[in-house]
Amino acid sequence: MRTRLLTCGLVAFVAATASIAVACGGGGGDGGSSNNGGQPAGGQASQGPTGLPEVDHLIQAARDGNFIELASLAGYQKVGCEGGGTASAPPCRSGEASGTKVEALAFSNCDHSWIRPEQVSDQYKLLLSSGQVSLYAAYHPNDTSDTFEGGFGSTVVVVLSAGQSGVALHVKDGRVTWIEKECKGIGDLVAGSRVKSMIVAPGGSAETPGATP
Repeated sequence: MRTRLLTCGLVAFVAATASIAVACGGGGGDGGSSNNGGQPAGGQASQGPTGLPEVDHLIQAARDGNFIELASLAGYQKVGCEGGGTASAPPCRSGEASGTKVEALAFSNCDHSWIRPEQVSDQYKLLLSSGQVSLYAAYHPNDTSDTFEGGFGSTVVVVLSAGQSGVALHVKDGRVTWIEKECKGIGDLVAGSRVKSMIVAPGGSAETPGATP
């Protein structure tokens, strides 16, 4: 009887020890994998062409033809409207007095102009509808002044090739502050005088992804 009790006690002890080992990740299993947050060992998140997530999101939206998403990321300026619109003022809507401060997005197609929010998606569709949109270059601009030439404070310029034309998106804090269509050729959008430092050089060669200006 005593031998039977000792045997039962030993079995219970061994079972308890095995349970503790499993709970603590012992036994040579995969318990150590819990330290990497569920990510494969040595795994890295995928990186876009510029290494700047907000900029890469814009590039992908352009490639996908997601004009609504692009329009939602417009960086509007507050400027006084005028009757039919001019290079320095967007057009007034019905009921808006000349000089009323309104939101508008800077746009250029050889000449400077402005587009109102309801026109932005259609403007993107006109410029990027070829289905052949690709990244041509990206850079930090020399001029970051609050003007057309400075992209209204933009810190990154994304140049897209769209069919036979080029379009530059001037970006500040993840928002497009100026849409600039090339006038004489896509090369003008990456002229040396414009560039402070390249992020992605023409031809798709990454320079220093994510570098600060």
